[in-house]
Amino acid sequence: MPNFYVLCGTDPNLGRTAIESVLASGYSGKLYLMNNMDSDVSLLFSDLPIEIVDAPVKLTMAQTANWIVKLAIKQGQDRIFTLPDDAIIKPGAIEPLLEKYEEIKNEKWLNIGYPSSSAFFTLANLNAYEEEQVWWDTFLFPMYWCDYHWLRIMRLRGWQDMFVEERNLVEHLGSENIKRHPGMRMRNYMIFEFNKATYEKIWGGEAGHETITDITAGGLENEGINNGD
Repeated sequence: MPNFYVLCGTDPNLGRTAIESVLASGYSGKLYLMNNMDSDVSLLFSDLPIEIVDAPVKLTMAQTANWIVKLAIKQGQDRIFTLPDDAIIKPGAIEPLLEKYEEIKNEKWLNIGYPSSSAFFTLANLNAYEEEQVWWDTFLFPMYWCDYHWLRIMRLRGWQDMFVEERNLVEHLGSENIKRHPGMRMRNYMIFEFNKATYEKIWGGEAGHETITDITAGGLENEGINNGD
């Protein structure tokens, strides 16, 4: 059974809800809480059969993704389940992904998930990272659109997302901090829009309508980039 990594970013209550949903699903493998908060949360989760791994420093979204993948590779994993703390899974969510893996394991697959929720709950292929040595860009996309950017590069290199039949087995609850604090909502909106504009500049269009196919993501096909204009 692949390891399961749940990210706890800012709200331990959300982290606990996510962890409890994994346990309730019948998951029987090794379950990790990846603590990206500035405090020790061990006492808050001491009653749960999990292992807590503390981030070395507060990490951005892209840094967190790379941290989890590199740790899992060191642990000998070739595929892992991931879930953010603001999402939950329901009983029956895991098995279809494992069945799909057995069907396509010899293909160049990136992630296996449900069509409407693969951004939250996925079975990720770590061999793709190792083979291509392509990681989430922590400089251009520290927060939003880092996943789209990584996926675009990998798809251009022949890797594919895989999906199972849509079911209502994953729920995105959303960040409580963003819901409660207008200032944080505004900050996140600005970061989202800035990262979106960066993505569109690099790839020559919005997600799904890109016109640039440079697999190095250097924007080499953009007019004026390399001629000093």
